[in-house]
Amino acid sequence: MKYFTQKLLISIALASSFITGYFTPIQAQILETGQINNKEETRINGISGGTDNHQGCGYLNATANQVIKLEDDPNFMSLSVTVDNPEASPTLFVIGSQSNTQFCAFQDQTTGESPSISGLWAKDTYSIYVGDRNGGNYNFTLTINSSNNLIQ
Repeated sequence: MKYFTQKLLISIALASSFITGYFTPIQAQILETGQINNKEETRINGISGGTDNHQGCGYLNATANQVIKLEDDPNFMSLSVTVDNPEASPTLFVIGSQSNTQFCAFQDQTTGESPSISGLWAKDTYSIYVGDRNGGNYNFTLTINSSNNLIQ
């Protein structure tokens, strides 16, 4: 549990929340609670970046890379992005549809650790964008862990 607490604090420290902007996540695949809670880990591949310079969170696509609908409250969930290119500077941007929650996490420039956001998530529909601070487009893997059995 200490590892998860430290990871959460690190993620929050790296996250820049309440970033403003307009996005329309209507074309992304929607994962519902049952599709991710039954597995320890879900991986989704895609291309990072986009043409919209979203100030502080890099270049993002106009539509979300992934949408997650959480139907229960609370949910433990961890999101992380890996990119296999040393020139990449990936970002992870998450917007909640009802809660007005917004988070942006960056790759750690010192250690190279991938951007991640983890903790307890409220019931909501979240749009997830994988961007790049320098405007590049790279293959990425988004890893979603949702082990509710870790909460007791």
